[in-house]
Amino acid sequence: MKFAFALPKSIERRSEIQYLPLGVGYLASVLRGEGHEVEVIDGRVNGYPDSRVVDEVGISRADAVLATSRTFDISDNIGLLKKIKEAHPGVKTILGGAHISALPEDTLKQFGWIDYGVVGEGEETIKELAQRLSDGDSMMGVKGVVYRGKTKIVRNGDRPFIEDLDAIPFPARDIFDLRKYDTKAVEVKRKPMASIITSRGCPHQCIFCCKATFGSKFRDRSPDNVLAEVEELVESKYRYREIHIVDDTFTLDMDRAGRIFDGIKERGWDVSIAFPNGIRADRVTPELFRKMRDAGVYCIFFGVESGDGKVLERIDKGETIEQIREAVKLAKDYGFYIGLFFVMGLPGSTVESERKSLELALDLDVDQLSLGVITPYPGSRLYDLLDRQGLVDDDWMAYRHDFMAKKLLYDSGMTGDEITREWNNIIKRFYLRPTYPFKMAYRHGMFGLRKMYVMGRSLIARKTGIT
Repeated sequence: MKFAFALPKSIERRSEIQYLPLGVGYLASVLRGEGHEVEVIDGRVNGYPDSRVVDEVGISRADAVLATSRTFDISDNIGLLKKIKEAHPGVKTILGGAHISALPEDTLKQFGWIDYGVVGEGEETIKELAQRLSDGDSMMGVKGVVYRGKTKIVRNGDRPFIEDLDAIPFPARDIFDLRKYDTKAVEVKRKPMASIITSRGCPHQCIFCCKATFGSKFRDRSPDNVLAEVEELVESKYRYREIHIVDDTFTLDMDRAGRIFDGIKERGWDVSIAFPNGIRADRVTPELFRKMRDAGVYCIFFGVESGDGKVLERIDKGETIEQIREAVKLAKDYGFYIGLFFVMGLPGSTVESERKSLELALDLDVDQLSLGVITPYPGSRLYDLLDRQGLVDDDWMAYRHDFMAKKLLYDSGMTGDEITREWNNIIKRFYLRPTYPFKMAYRHGMFGLRKMYVMGRSLIARKTGIT
């Protein structure tokens, strides 16, 4: 059979970096290993409108089209699959990702043009699903699949999470036009750049986090397996000069993390490394930071969420403001570019809470802060709480990253106008400091100035809608 992965050109622009979709790469590698043909039609990097993606599906003569989606981009992916189904009714449509993993039956009920859903991790499930399709057999009993039976939607049992991540083949990067995934990435230090993920699952219990796809148990790849992929990326096959590690909890096992960095240093690879997803402040030490620096790490983000300790307790973050302060100060000693993630409108937040976040960022004198607005994504404890209270909004357009506070999805204790006002206040006070450009240039040279340019352009786009 032939499978095509279809990615829509989102109306939303969040970053100069278009990461290669690792989830698609992993599934493509598995399907190809089973003898199937695979193609990727990426509307994002090619600038294709949906109509062009639909045409490309026809040209590909694919038997099935796959899409993977989180809640914030579900409207884009669902809309594209609908157009594909209308133009090519004989093509099977398959949806995976966090959204359908959290709401499997509801998603198929709401969107009648989806034939099959993959719930949870997809590598083993897609292998069996593809074989059943190829053989013309029923999906009955295929764990991890939700599908349309003769009279009702059927959800088979959950498939256990993959324990041996080393057994999963590396992403099939060769099926992508790799030149298109970082051509605009002026915010990276070096090009070309690749992203990798070395672990899955997070045992922490933050109230806003969705764990529908990878679960709560931390599972990791061995240092040798990770180093083999890094070698492929920087030495034997692709010649990348920068790697972004996008794990949720890379430093949970600090010994494993240290061994990975030791291995990179010992092999003498000329590579720069960044952690754009963030690491936890309570899982770092001076020794680990030293190993990170020696291996080529230059950029670290911390998921702080709030500068108000009471809010951190309310959301079950499991960290204190003092731990955050100590970790950031230590990271500064090693010369890293440091960013902080904050989430506005968290349960228990007030205007004063948001101002504490700003004061924390200013006091620590970090290089970058990133602000989000709380959204109760399906699969999170916050969503479940609101669902029990009858407060869930299933207008998935409202869950986009770019909605800001135009439509608050629950009562956080702050109004939408208050969140918008404080968002603007924080951005102005942090980025418009007279000393900020000089600090960025002094600490990080041309890279710091490029980052300033990107952040400025992003803020203008958010305010004006002009990209």
